[in-house]
Amino acid sequence: MVNRPADVFSPHLTRRRALRWGLGAAAGVGLTTAGCDSADDHVGDSRGGGRPSGEVAAPPSPWRRTIGTWIQSSPTVVEGVLFIGGDGHGENVYALDAATGATKWAFTAGDRVHSSPAVVNGVVYVGSDDKNVYALDAVTGAKKWAFSAGAWVKSSPAVVGGVVYVGCYNGVVYALDAVTGAKKWGVATGGWLSSSATVADGVVYIGGFTHKVYALDAATGARKWAYATGGEILNSRPAITNGLVYVGSHDGKVYALDAATGSKRWAFNMGGVVTASPTVADGVVYIGSGRIYALDAATGARKWSFATGGEILFSSAAVAKGVVYVGSDDKNVYALDAATGAKKWAFTTGAEVRSSPALAGGMLYVGSNDGSVYALNATTGAGPQIPASPSPPGVAPTGTAT
Repeated sequence: MVNRPADVFSPHLTRRRALRWGLGAAAGVGLTTAGCDSADDHVGDSRGGGRPSGEVAAPPSPWRRTIGTWIQSSPTVVEGVLFIGGDGHGENVYALDAATGATKWAFTAGDRVHSSPAVVNGVVYVGSDDKNVYALDAVTGAKKWAFSAGAWVKSSPAVVGGVVYVGCYNGVVYALDAVTGAKKWGVATGGWLSSSATVADGVVYIGGFTHKVYALDAATGARKWAYATGGEILNSRPAITNGLVYVGSHDGKVYALDAATGSKRWAFNMGGVVTASPTVADGVVYIGSGRIYALDAATGARKWSFATGGEILFSSAAVAKGVVYVGSDDKNVYALDAATGAKKWAFTTGAEVRSSPALAGGMLYVGSNDGSVYALNATTGAGPQIPASPSPPGVAPTGTAT
């Protein structure tokens, strides 16, 4: 396990601790849940194709591209281009060729970019620690507009119906015109916001440092309900499926709430703080903490759990074709059988993996705190060679499912 001060994950975070560890929603949003009308879906093959009918394209070769000193933003892959935020080397938003890792463009913000990009209608929307929300041309990286939010924007935008919804460290949830950046409304929650919004059926769902999950009218910002958990809601982005809201809390529990009323359906004790976002697929909730768990979405009953060699802090699972992909603080990216939790493969990066994986074209893309973006073969786990370095005790990729 990575060494860090024990008080970082005490039940209540101080401002100093949160700032030190860069808590934000950026890396906890690599996958949006099926059934939500959020536009930044990272699942499936988004690459165009010109191959004859019936011929299956081979995935590109694995690659590694260093873009910063550490990466907690998560990749979004659209039409063969990977978009991601960086920390260091210019504090950029990057557009990389998904097949090769080559830079198509880089946009320099005024500070770190922990937020994960949303790409809609040829525009990249992303927040920055320079207190702005940016809209960038997806082809050129040219700035279309910037909205000054007044504090860090670690939250990742949700873009639905021509509106950008995003949280800010000043505690305000903003709704912005996607074309102009003009503010439609802003609602103060009374505490920091590093969780990201999910929009479903005209309602914005987001968690806050106030311990609460909020449901806001997407058109007006009017509060529909708020549910108080037992701890801060840090990075965990709500997932909405079949009328239920799933979210993790710093109190160590993952909650299922009625989307219409906010009433609790069930809560499962994860045994450690929950800062990752839930992913719901085929009636199962996948979410990490000290272990990654598979829970029955209707009842919260545990189906299986898998212990990695470290915490699963901000990396949220991607699920496709019966496989669960997730990153861990033990430096590894794991592929697990979705039905049993059995390990299929593990790939070791150079540092903690707090970015959430994205799948496209037979490849798995993820960032690492070694400052690199990796492209791995999603089936085999084959990846680029990286310089060998000894691992501390307990971080070998030898986790087990129970």
